[in-house]
Amino acid sequence: MEKETEENLVSLGLAPEGDSFLNRVIDSISYNKGVIILASFSISQLILLIIMYAFTSSITTEVMPFNAIVPPLPISRTRRFGFNFTGLHFFHDFLTLDLSFKNDGSIKSAFNVSSYFMATMYIGNRLESRIEYPTKHSTVEFEQGEDWSNQVRIFASNFVHYTDIHSQVYFKTEPSTINLEGQFTWSFSDPSFSIVLVFLRFLFFVIGIIILLKLLISNFDIKNSHPGIKFALCIDLFIILCSDPLYILTYFSESNSFKIIDSILSLIIIFVVFFACLFSLMIDDLTHTEVSNAWLSLRIIPFLIGFLVFCFTSIFTVSVTLKDPHAMRSSLMKMLNGLEMLVICIYIVFVILRGSKFASEAPNEKFVSFSMAILMLVFAQFIEVIATFNKVANKTIYMNFAATIFALFFIYLNWPVDSVKDTMNAISENPDENGTIQEPLSAQLE
Repeated sequence: MEKETEENLVSLGLAPEGDSFLNRVIDSISYNKGVIILASFSISQLILLIIMYAFTSSITTEVMPFNAIVPPLPISRTRRFGFNFTGLHFFHDFLTLDLSFKNDGSIKSAFNVSSYFMATMYIGNRLESRIEYPTKHSTVEFEQGEDWSNQVRIFASNFVHYTDIHSQVYFKTEPSTINLEGQFTWSFSDPSFSIVLVFLRFLFFVIGIIILLKLLISNFDIKNSHPGIKFALCIDLFIILCSDPLYILTYFSESNSFKIIDSILSLIIIFVVFFACLFSLMIDDLTHTEVSNAWLSLRIIPFLIGFLVFCFTSIFTVSVTLKDPHAMRSSLMKMLNGLEMLVICIYIVFVILRGSKFASEAPNEKFVSFSMAILMLVFAQFIEVIATFNKVANKTIYMNFAATIFALFFIYLNWPVDSVKDTMNAISENPDENGTIQEPLSAQLE
């Protein structure tokens, strides 16, 4: 009699069959709670964008104009300017100096500028180093309709290891009759921006560790778990790795290596999340908990191609723009930006097509998973568009944080829960269903 009763409870989902198996949070989520989660995800992304764009700026500039020589000299002479900067520290990340000229309408063709730069760096009152840039020859021209010429890079330092810099700039124009107003532009990273980057990376790293420890302590059977739970664990490992706890070393190294490594790690989590958008809508194709290598490889190829496109663009940006301030305006850079937006558009199409076919036993999984995937890709495209018009926007970093937020929501939705407890909770929350189930249960137990 007792055995028969247990079998009846198992058949009704009110008792475990042997050991209880694990469901996910999303399996029993209600429609209203799904809306709340989607709203929370959207608000989190918007808050991130507001913080990164409105309250911090990746580049701060100080413009120092100069006038034309009055009265103009018949023969051009070398002009000399001195600049003193104080209060610098490693969180300024980099320091550059550019020269540009104002268009007074008298110049119809390109001209040459010869420049020479020397500087002395101090840490407090202690002499740290002296540098001297040999004479550099650059071509300057005014694009049609532009009030200012292209910029000439005079000085660049991608490692601010000093607190004060005393510098001198010499330049002269060829032909010698050119006498124009102009400006020097000093650029450096906003320290608040750098601090926010370090803080958010460390925060996500700690959250990832806490999630991993909680999963390990729960001692669930990962091998026989739902594919969504397995992928959630993988994403958490990527969060820990790609949060790059060693990111702060980029502020202490003159080499671009750490920045390139950080960019690659950022792109890894971005494309893991892009794949997660599609994966969450392909789970119904899997046979319970089995994911074959062939199945996974075939579907991950488009994301590997996209990763290579983004990777090339990011490395190109990091390695070239510091030396060449016009790299962002180059036709190659514009083509790569357009290609990145095309890649994201293709992923959106993939998600829409797959979402239309997705079917799940969980009543609201399709609604929540499809909406989350579309929102993530739309946010990514929005960041791309902003970066196209705002050249100082560091889209890889912004997209990295947006992807990490998605990853955390994905982990929550696929968090393992005991199926028995989950079923009992679902029943107790719905009085109508409780009555329906209780009636046949009573009949069988009598």
